[in-house]
Amino acid sequence: MLKIEQYKTKYLEDIAKIFVNSYKHQRQIYQELPLKYSNLNNIAKMLDSLLEKNPGVVALNNNKIAGYMSGKTDIDSFKGSLKGVYTPEWAHGTINTPDKEEIYYKLYKHLAREWVSDKNYTHVTTYFSNDDVLKELYYNFSFGMLVIDGLRPLSEIEVDSVKDTVIREAEDSDIEAIKYMHKGINQHLLHSPVFLYHKDSDLSESAIYNKFFGDDFKTFVAVKNDRIVSGIRCMLDKGPGCKVVVDKGTLGINFGFTDIEYRGSGVATYLLNEVLRWGASNGMLRCTVDFESQNREAYRFWLRHFKPICYTVIRKVDDRI
Repeated sequence: MLKIEQYKTKYLEDIAKIFVNSYKHQRQIYQELPLKYSNLNNIAKMLDSLLEKNPGVVALNNNKIAGYMSGKTDIDSFKGSLKGVYTPEWAHGTINTPDKEEIYYKLYKHLAREWVSDKNYTHVTTYFSNDDVLKELYYNFSFGMLVIDGLRPLSEIEVDSVKDTVIREAEDSDIEAIKYMHKGINQHLLHSPVFLYHKDSDLSESAIYNKFFGDDFKTFVAVKNDRIVSGIRCMLDKGPGCKVVVDKGTLGINFGFTDIEYRGSGVATYLLNEVLRWGASNGMLRCTVDFESQNREAYRFWLRHFKPICYTVIRKVDDRI
């Protein structure tokens, strides 16, 4: 008989094993995933830190752990003006069972009651993109797609060079062009149909410099007819998006923009390929990127070159409850 109860520290190893087993299965499908998150101690530390400060529940079937769920609560102004909770891909799971959907249903039902009673009205969760059970369950719970995380190896893309186009590392003298691109992507995301709010959409030159020329970043640009028409910012051993794609050897892309008149011209793919080459020459093993699913231009471009590894979905509970 299935029973839901509050998490206790005695369950830590069992729930960590659930995620590790699931992750090992994902690594058989996506060989680029880091080995780090197959380590039981690493996952146990992450879960212990989360559950020390946030509520969690477990599902017991005949007194054996069958599933678990938690999330970071009380995030102020979370995707809007209200508080919310975020459940990362490693903060939920079940054993391998045909009852997976029923277990998840009861875990979320129990925990969501607690979240809403504490005025956490925005619920966001991340799960592996090939999990059709969760895809349908969260859809039925009125969750909608928010962000897609992409993953690929550092192998080169088959692409021809683009005529009269030079790919190079950004220089200090490019600051005005980079500021234009930064403002351009933020304006694009702010308007229909994405409506993504950015508090730093129009930064000063010094702030732009720190975002694109800091020690943690490398920015590459495509120059055509003496004008910068595309740019990509990347990081070594770091990445945006879901936790399980990030480790030593990860090349993370967290900015990309191409002038509208050059979209579809091959410039962005040519630039991306040079970024991948640079990453490979610096010992990177995988590349990751994340983007808003409502951003059709990004969706079409990135998913031509990356496999979706995680989906992040969102639900807004009526705050009059």
